[in-house]
Amino acid sequence: MGLQSIYLIPVKSCNNRAFHSNPEGEPDLRKNPGFVRRLTHRRESCRWTVWIALIFAICAISRECLVFAAEQRTGSSIRTAQKDEVPKEKEITRMQDSIVRLTNKQRAREGLQPLDISAALIFLARNQTRNMCAHDILAHESDLFPEGWRKLSERMEAVRIRSAGENIAYGTMIKDPEKWADLIVKDWMKSPEHRKNILNPKFRYLGVAVSACSGNLAYATQVFSSERGSTRAR
Repeated sequence: MGLQSIYLIPVKSCNNRAFHSNPEGEPDLRKNPGFVRRLTHRRESCRWTVWIALIFAICAISRECLVFAAEQRTGSSIRTAQKDEVPKEKEITRMQDSIVRLTNKQRAREGLQPLDISAALIFLARNQTRNMCAHDILAHESDLFPEGWRKLSERMEAVRIRSAGENIAYGTMIKDPEKWADLIVKDWMKSPEHRKNILNPKFRYLGVAVSACSGNLAYATQVFSSERGSTRAR
């Protein structure tokens, strides 16, 4: 990004017109008690003013100089932001893992086999979650989604599966990722249609994805199938 304007410090304070001078042009020390001290101070001020003006001029020409200065001022905050990204990703992973664990826990209570994780179904769940997050809607199908991802049947074709079930939800982020996942799964279990997907004995595979979105919200998607699927299809 180019500079919009250049700011230079005025150098008016570099003159010594406030001092009396004798005919030879030298300051009259008798009329100016403490002149040496004040003159030295003004010369130092003048010298620093000139150096600052030169630095600003050089920085205006060399963008690298300004970037370096900005990095020096914000270096600690940049490093902090980078460190904060890792726990955030870990929290998302914990949410996803917790949803898988709690889903299989519900199936175990009904004497059903646990669902195996499918990379292809995770692929579908991740894209569905991101599309909902991007458009701030909770919907299985929408014309707002990218072409080829607007209908569940289209998404099924993308990974070569013939049967599928999908659960979606969103909720306000809380400090405890596992508690957030527990609330989501409990709400699904309260809904007959969502519960049916979770406890469907024909389903063998599962894909789960969670995305953190604006407004401190997070969206979650479960994709179930009797087939593992394949991402090579797309």
